[in-house]
Amino acid sequence: MRIKRAATQVICGAQHKFSMFLESFDPETNHRSFRCPQRGCAQTMKLSGDEAPAYWLGEGFFETGWGKDE
Repeated sequence: MRIKRAATQVICGAQHKFSMFLESFDPETNHRSFRCPQRGCAQTMKLSGDEAPAYWLGEGFFETGWGKDE
C-alpha cells in the first residue's frame, strides 16, 4: 500500500466551515467522495478524477456570511 498526499482541500459550506474528509474513492473511475466531519451535518461533495488539485467550497459557503464584514 502507498499513501499519496493530494493537494485537494474541500471545505464544508455549512456554518461551521470544517475541512471535509475523503469518505470513498473509486480506483476505476478515480471519483472521490468527501463528507463533513461535524455530527449531524449531511454535506457531501463528489469530485471526478480529472479535477485539478485545488480548494473546493461546499454548497452554501458564501450564503452564510463567511468572510463578510459585520
